[in-house]
Amino acid sequence: MLTLTACGGSPASTVVGSAAPSDTAPSSAAASSAAPTAQELTASEVALLYMDAFRGDVTGIKAYNPNTSATGNSFDGINQATLKSLGVTLDDEQNQQVAEGTKKGLAAVETKVVKETVNGSTATVTLAIRGIDLVKSYQQHVGAIDKTKLTEANKAATYAKALAASWAEAPLVAKASDVDLILNYPPGVTAGGKWVPDASSGKAVVNAFVKTS
Repeated sequence: MLTLTACGGSPASTVVGSAAPSDTAPSSAAASSAAPTAQELTASEVALLYMDAFRGDVTGIKAYNPNTSATGNSFDGINQATLKSLGVTLDDEQNQQVAEGTKKGLAAVETKVVKETVNGSTATVTLAIRGIDLVKSYQQHVGAIDKTKLTEANKAATYAKALAASWAEAPLVAKASDVDLILNYPPGVTAGGKWVPDASSGKAVVNAFVKTS
């Protein structure tokens, strides 16, 4: 059975209030189309760069803040826990197969700014996140494996292929969830700093990105 354990991951992100009409709010794709080099990015634009990082693309957030801890591997813990529950150890090629499937699935996640509120050195960006239903896809792909045909020689490759497909072909959930991402300036900075997500925010974003139960 699948053990889907959400992993906090590098770009911590999350929830609380805000102010900018959704019909004029930027989308993640728009925010990442140009490499940000100036500090003048709005909190909403930075939030969308972090959403790209959750998808596995850290190019934009690293251009904005070279010192970011974002790695683009926020969901590795899910795969590690799942493989452990299956008693499977993958080789480098199989791990890459799963990583590519994971990134493809996450690329489908839809994110949109609903509103933004800035209060001094703290900003709250409310995001509408329509994530993927990984558990449903996993049940379909891994559930279709004929376990009577599994051997020690083919077990790892079989599960790697199924897990990669589970991510890559996961459908979007029916309805987006509103999630508040809190961004702060570093301690002691009151203006002109780099927006950094509050460490407590990541779990809500992870849960909205990927349905695991």
